[in-house]
Amino acid sequence: MIYGAFNLIFMSVALNIKFLFDDVVSLYPDGIKRQTFGSSGIDLRAHSVTFLNVDGSRVHHLLGDKDAVNQTVADNDILQYCDLLPGHRVLVGTGMAFAIDVGYEIQVRSRSGLALKNGLMVINSPGTIDSDYRGEIGVPIVNLSDQTFRIHRGDRIAQAVVCVVPAVSFDIVSDLPSSVRGEGGFGSTGLK
Repeated sequence: MIYGAFNLIFMSVALNIKFLFDDVVSLYPDGIKRQTFGSSGIDLRAHSVTFLNVDGSRVHHLLGDKDAVNQTVADNDILQYCDLLPGHRVLVGTGMAFAIDVGYEIQVRSRSGLALKNGLMVINSPGTIDSDYRGEIGVPIVNLSDQTFRIHRGDRIAQAVVCVVPAVSFDIVSDLPSSVRGEGGFGSTGLK
């Protein structure tokens, strides 16, 4: 058996974050940071919710009370909380936008505790935020449980992880190299 020592080099990448509304800073009283030194991502917190109607229209609400929201909006545009019914989905706004260098992406992932305990999942997990996107970070959430889940202003609803995206060249070929697995997919390698 061969044993070896490995030196890990921790990369440092700048992630520029813009609060789109003055009240968003209150969602992060300790600043934006990883929860522990070994954490892979940063938490994304609920600022607003957008419901998508069958006809394609959207209904947008800020979360919290009038004092917490600290914006000039109609009272009916503010919800104290959002009750997400079983099987339903909602777009949770974070009130933030990111900028990261080309060659990186930000992946939005479900939080494991919310997924296991409450059935709350990021629908397209992991979601990708491309390096050239500058709009608000929205998290599409679905409730896969049989219980209603209540989302409050400031709840940690997902996590964002910075990942390297290598430059790739695409070559169109007439044949692919063979492999042991071949075209077997969707469980073809078995369960055990």
